[in-house]
Order: sequence, then C-alpha cells, then structure tokens
Amino acid sequence: MSAGGESKRGGAASSSSSSSAPAHSLIEAQRRYIDKMLNGVDGMKMLLLDGQTTQMLAMIYSQTEVLRNQVFLTDKLGSAGRTERMMHLRGVVYVRPTAENLRLLAKELADPKYSEYHIFFSNVVGGDKLRALARADEHEVVASVQEYYADYFAVNHDLLTLNLSDSLLMSLPRDRWDRRQQDAFARCCEGAVAALLSLKWKPLIRYQANSAIAQSFGRELQSRIVQENKLFSFGSAASRGRAQPVVLVLDRRDDPVTPLLTQWTYQAMVKELIGLDDNRVDMSNARNIRKDLKQVVLSCVDDEFFAEHMNDNFGDLGAACKDLLATYQKKYKDNQQMDSIEDMQNFVERYPQFKALSNNVSKHVAVVGELSRLVQEHNMMAQSELEQELACSDDHSSQLRTLKGLLEDPNLVGIDALRIVLLYALRYEERSGNQIAALKRTLQQRKGVSPTQIALIDTILSFGGAAKRGVDLYGNKGLLGSIAKSLKKGVVGVENVYTQHQPHLAQVLDSLLKGKLKDAEYPFAREGSQQKNRPQDVFVFMLGGTTYEEATVVSQLNQAETGVRVILGGPHVHNSQSFLKELELLSASQSRVGY
Repeated sequence: MSAGGESKRGGAASSSSSSSAPAHSLIEAQRRYIDKMLNGVDGMKMLLLDGQTTQMLAMIYSQTEVLRNQVFLTDKLGSAGRTERMMHLRGVVYVRPTAENLRLLAKELADPKYSEYHIFFSNVVGGDKLRALARADEHEVVASVQEYYADYFAVNHDLLTLNLSDSLLMSLPRDRWDRRQQDAFARCCEGAVAALLSLKWKPLIRYQANSAIAQSFGRELQSRIVQENKLFSFGSAASRGRAQPVVLVLDRRDDPVTPLLTQWTYQAMVKELIGLDDNRVDMSNARNIRKDLKQVVLSCVDDEFFAEHMNDNFGDLGAACKDLLATYQKKYKDNQQMDSIEDMQNFVERYPQFKALSNNVSKHVAVVGELSRLVQEHNMMAQSELEQELACSDDHSSQLRTLKGLLEDPNLVGIDALRIVLLYALRYEERSGNQIAALKRTLQQRKGVSPTQIALIDTILSFGGAAKRGVDLYGNKGLLGSIAKSLKKGVVGVENVYTQHQPHLAQVLDSLLKGKLKDAEYPFAREGSQQKNRPQDVFVFMLGGTTYEEATVVSQLNQAETGVRVILGGPHVHNSQSFLKELELLSASQSRVGY
C-alpha cells in the first residue's frame, strides 16, 4: 500500500461518533454506504464488484444512480475481459472480504489498469488480510482501504437475507458438521454483525434456550461484539432516549408450519407461486406475456405501488390494481387532448412520468393476472382453506375427510399434496389413531411425488416435531394469541379463512415487547445481562430461514407507530419449495452421518 494510502475501519453509517443517528432502515443504512463510497472518490470511476456485492448493490441502487456518480463502467473483479489500461479512471472496488476476493485483488494490483484504487470491503477485515493486501500493492496504487458494513441483502426496509440455501443443515449436532455447515454458520455471524454495525446498534443478545444452534450462535455473536468493541462504540442507547437494542436468535424448528403454507399477500404470493429472488421475478412461463415483461423487478425502493401494497391480501391487491389502472387511463385520456402548442409542450414534459406509470401499470397487471391464473388453475382456495384449518384448529375427522378428498383430485400438484400431508403430520403426530402411515401410501400412488419427498414426512417430524420444539405450537396460547388478532389485516366485515394463521414469531415478539419473555426460555448470551426497559429496537435472526408471512408481521408492527422498530433477518427467505429442498438436504445429511 502506498505511503499516502489510508486504511479506515468504519464508514459513514457506522462511525463511532455518537452524533450520527442510528439507521432505522436496512436499505437506507446500505444506501448511506454507497453514497459515501461513490461520492467520496472524485473524477471518473471504474466500479469493480464481486458476484454478491453486485446483487446487494442492484437491490438498493439503480443503474441510473450509479452512472450519475461519474461511474464510467461497472465490472466484476477478476473478469477476463478487462484487459485495457484506462489510467484516466480511478478504480473503486467494493467486495466481500473473502479469501478468493483477496486473491483476485492481489492479481489486479500486480497489473493495475487504473491510476489508483479505492478499496471498500463490505465487512470486517482481519489484520492479516490487510497486511497481505499491502504486500500485493507493489505499484503503490492503493489510495485507501475502508470497511463498510453492508454485508447482507436488504430485501425490504426491515428484512434482510444472506441468500444461503442450506442453513437447515446447521440443525445437525455441531460435532457432526463438515465444512459446509461451518461456512454457513460463519456467514450468518458475519451478516448479523454487519447488520448491527450498519444500524449502529450495540445490543443485548437473547437466544432460544431449547436450541443448541441458537445458543451457539448467540454466544458467538456476543463474542464478536466484544472482540470488535471499538466498532460498537456508538454511545449508549439511553443517551438517545432509547432502551438498549436486543438481538433475538430463534430456530426455524420451533415453527416448521409457516414455511409450508400457501400465502395470500402480494410479495409472499409472488415468491410462492412465481418466484422472487433479489427482487427479480421471472415471468417467462406466464401465458401470453409480452417480451418486455418476461423479467420484471418488484422493489420497495423505486416502485411506489409495490411499496404500498406488498403486504396487502389478494382481495385488497386486486382493488388497488384496478385503481392503478383507472389512474393510468385517466392520464392517458388527458394526454390525448392536445389542441395547442402549449398542450404539446406540457405532454413532452409529462411524458417521462407518463411512460414510467405506463410501464408500472403493465408490470403489476401482468404479475397480478398471472397470480390469479395460478390460483384458479391449482384450486388454491380449497387447498389453502384446509392448510389454514390444519395450522389453526383441531378437528381430526373433518380435516382428514377433506384431505383425502383433495388427494383424489388429479389436478392437485404433487408438491401441494405433500405439503398438506406434512401439515397434517405436524398437527396430529401425537394423536392416537392418526392416519400418517395411510397418507404416505396414498402419496406413493400419486404421480409427481417421489419416494425422497415422501420421506420428508419423517424428516420434518425429526426436525420440528413436538419432541423437538420448545413451544406448544398448537396450544391455546399458540398461533392464535392476542397479537395474532391485533396484527391481522383481514377482509373487512368477514372472517378471512385464508389468513387465520399467524406465525409463532408474532407471539414471541408480543412477549418480548411487553417485557414478558421468560429468561429461562430466552436467556442472555452474556452472563449477568438483564433487560432493564422494554426494548424498542429488536433484530430477530431466524436460523433456518425466514418467510414473507413473518416479514408481514414485522412490517405491521413497524407501521403501528408505537416507537418500536423490528428488523427481521436470516440465512434465506423461504417459500414452501425452498424449505422442502433444504429438508431434502437435511434428510440426506442425517442419513450420511447416522443421525
């Protein structure tokens, strides 16, 4: 590293200065970093990213915004096509501090293409890595190195993911972990630390006592906060009139029901029925879809309609989409009336906004139309009603009769048949005379359900059955508690049978925010710690993955204007398919290690 180069720990959003206010949005916290990074380097720039920071950036920052900051080109670090020297540009490197990226950086610095390099790591960098980087800077082109703590994917303002697709494997005993589980555990810790630093929260940490992995994670997170104590010196929360933040570490196994249910809110339905990854929706399988709508983006950052309605239930969404279309039609008619030069000038001025509205209307009408088609084609109303009944009420004979009738329907998709049987097994596993074995035989006779998938009935019971859960998921104080009713956004005037269920997370948050969460069930990671005041800032980290149904609970809490701010995160945001895929990985690993 050059003599004049600078190395800094921390950036704008995580400075140790107590005068800088904590962030209350994951997206805004990350945008602070990107603004600081791009605005802090003068002149024309070349932006070099890795595969993950490319996606992290794309989720919160538009290409237009990047170009506006004098970024001449964007490419991936290590790209073979980047051979031309452009010494009139400054290189801005934004990458995760991985061993592979350090190797690629050393290779880049050995043959520099730009006049100088400003390197930004998305997380904490060990001193040994910085020393290796300094040794690699033989041409003395590194002008600065900084840590910016944005090492997560900000899906919503209050939801993050790490895009790990195998985190359920961490539920195996730690003495049977291989490199895969160790890497996933380390990545979860890194992502949680980065989120806390970006929010400027120095928290108390509590974990689910009945979960070995939650305990390990909570204590490791506490250890890392102590180790990086200088980075967490934000000033006390009390000095800002807030209680000390809390990290609550939960285990997916205490609620295996939520990821299995059909969803009925906009963002969750798109994830479940079409697919939603890094805010991108693949509509290429939709019928009669226009070419320009085969790939669309649904983001609360730059789509006002989506930001407002992403947690609406399907009925309300249809009405909102109709209103959006009516607004467009009115503007379209207004734009047709051009009787003078002044009218033409006004049209030209309004055209960019009108075109943006037109594109947005086309996008949402296409997505909602495809959702409607899939709901009808797969008879999801009847299927979802039974799912909700299995999740929320005990009526064995009636539910079994309905279940058998659905399994006889040839139009029922195999994976949906499996999900309903899994829900039945979770509810009635301890009931004398249950029909789990008979339902397995019925599934064996259906097309589209493999023996591997049928084996998941046993896997889910060994993972999240009654003997493994720390809560009475189906008791009177379970999923239909008071907070479930207070947070529910049903159809006005009628009982919405498709949204009866509320995740177990709702009850846990209710207890925490009321100061009623028992220390024995959710102890502190640091011995002697205690929560003196009811928490106002909470970061829930769900090991095993979160869901959009849980994200809706969190969003509704944050919108209630009670002064409470909850952030939800985990290694993955599941729909039913991704959850079942991870269960298959877990099943295979259990067989391999003899667990």
